[in-house]
Amino acid sequence: MSIETIAVCIVFFASFAGLIYGVVNIITKKKALYIKMVALAVACITISYLYYMLQIFTRGEMPVGFNVGMLGIIGCFLFLLSANYGQMDSLADDGTKKFAKYRFISLIAPIILAIIFIQVYFTDAEKPKIVSYTLVAIIIMAASRFHLKHLIFPDVDFGVIRCIRGYNIIALILCVSTIFMMVADCADYMMVYLVSNIIMAGCCIVVLPVLKREVAKWTI
Repeated sequence: MSIETIAVCIVFFASFAGLIYGVVNIITKKKALYIKMVALAVACITISYLYYMLQIFTRGEMPVGFNVGMLGIIGCFLFLLSANYGQMDSLADDGTKKFAKYRFISLIAPIILAIIFIQVYFTDAEKPKIVSYTLVAIIIMAASRFHLKHLIFPDVDFGVIRCIRGYNIIALILCVSTIFMMVADCADYMMVYLVSNIIMAGCCIVVLPVLKREVAKWTI
């Protein structure tokens, strides 16, 4: 069994376990929309890696270029971005100059990820793969900004930002490891590819239990 196959199977089974936890403890119960959106993000990863696993076992190779698997990854980070930007950010940041420095500092995350990702343009990977990964990377970078922002942002009003900092750390790690996974895939660094996928798998397992425990501290 190849390293690529092992990596894909690890993420699929880990994300599937996370999805089952999310369905039992979050989606079917009256939980906040915010945590349901994160559960749906994990579901997207599960669908994505199920597709990759089926491609490997039925066709013997991973698909090249834009595919259903990438749609799943895009969906994951769109849910994470929508949860933080649409559901949470307005509760903390009123857009005034008082919080301008936090908005500026939060740009460090997407800038660093962009510097890491730019390495794919110096690899011998197929152009369709590079173009497709670029689209995915842009959404990941956008999501990473708000995960970092909510880690450093001062708590206001109801304390909702402070309560979910553990979740934002895990989500930020997921952003970084996914970028490394794409770079490693393009550069054919298989051990980096395996490690980054293992980290992604770990994030998929722990993110919902951690967030569920933190959201329970909300007083609103």
